[in-house]
Amino acid sequence: MIDKFVKITPGFVSQTFVKNDEAKHVCVRQEFTAGEPSDYEDDQGRPLKKMPDHEHHFFDMVQPQPKVKYLLYNELLGYLEDEEAFEAASREEALEQIVRNMGYSLIEALKQE
Repeated sequence: MIDKFVKITPGFVSQTFVKNDEAKHVCVRQEFTAGEPSDYEDDQGRPLKKMPDHEHHFFDMVQPQPKVKYLLYNELLGYLEDEEAFEAASREEALEQIVRNMGYSLIEALKQE
């Protein structure tokens, strides 16, 4: 009996590109089309003669996130005059960039016992 295996599925990816405000083509969608047959290997890369019994698992393609322009804003001061907009895929990514630019990094807090 095998404890771990790898399923290798051939196929192709179709990507859709559109021109953004800066005249650059960016990927806005992608689709994966699985082919047949799939190959199965053990965790050492050796082919398996028989397909292991397993649950079907969908291919989870992550869709590209469009970049949005962000500016730092202060409730009292407003925008800084020399502030340049920067692009990020989400507010979370934008905040991570700001923290990194300030010389910090975000780490997961350790549980206090």
